[in-house]
Amino acid sequence: MFSYSNRLNFLKQKAFTLIELLVVVAIIGILAAIEVVEDKLIKFEELIYFSKHTVSTVHL
Repeated sequence: MFSYSNRLNFLKQKAFTLIELLVVVAIIGILAAIEVVEDKLIKFEELIYFSKHTVSTVHL
């Protein structure tokens, strides 16, 4: 069957390296940061729309 060294080589081939995990975490962090910025931009645009609507209502 498999010797001990063959088992270790098999396990090493299936594992992720630290660099690969760091790259994945960095990509997820960048995507999360983009989502946060877009969310704040949407809320800011909603605030501007609501403010313009309120001002136009008051002038009527």
